[in-house]
Amino acid sequence: EAFVVCRGYSPPEGFVPSMENPLLEPEAGLALSGLSGPSRVIVPFVACGDLSAFDPDRTYPLQV
Repeated sequence: EAFVVCRGYSPPEGFVPSMENPLLEPEAGLALSGLSGPSRVIVPFVACGDLSAFDPDRTYPLQV
């Protein structure tokens, strides 16, 4: 599970939220190339743990 925390977020005027996920469509690469402005921003991602853990979000001891 991953999520983005937005502080001071204010959607653009006229924005209508939607549960659509265009990244799941086969043509996703084509759709991404047409994005511009705030829609084209890549958000930095911080992950916990590393490749040696079974759980990528491991922040607790595992008993294996």
